[in-house]
Amino acid sequence: MPNVSWQEPQIIVDTLALCLIEESPKIACAAIISPWFSNVEITLRPGPWYNRSARNFGDGAIDFRTIILMLLKRSWSVHVAVLKYGRNRRSNLTKAYHRHEVDFLRQLDHFGARIHQIEDLHAKGIVTPFGAVSGSTNYTNSGMYRQLQNANYFAFDHSEYKGTKERLLSLFDCSASTNLP
Repeated sequence: MPNVSWQEPQIIVDTLALCLIEESPKIACAAIISPWFSNVEITLRPGPWYNRSARNFGDGAIDFRTIILMLLKRSWSVHVAVLKYGRNRRSNLTKAYHRHEVDFLRQLDHFGARIHQIEDLHAKGIVTPFGAVSGSTNYTNSGMYRQLQNANYFAFDHSEYKGTKERLLSLFDCSASTNLP
């Protein structure tokens, strides 16, 4: 599939929505990777295949928190990787403590999501058993709606899905999580 510009919010919600309307695979795991992360509202533009999920999405507006909590309620393992707070050695980038982000991550952690702080994280992406999104967008309101960003989407049966999935998941240890400040 070609690079898709200005469609990343819709591709993200489509990828995550598939996890909520399809039967869960035996190992149901989703990963969201972004140096900065916030509870961004993403709006569904319902098409015919969303009819099965209409009861899940109400008026069509949904946010990351709702999607993640719905996945956790369905016994999915959900991992969220963000840039480590403080000074990052290799990049010399310093990520300040952002109260809204930390509060959001603590809520997700409380409900069972595994939160990972990664040194020098620059990658952005979402990995599910149904597809993967990799792009240039931080999953924040500014990143998704105020900046020109690009995304690549690969369905689970696309030749580049496995490599994209492995590259994104290799950034952190799925068996561990880190403490939030």
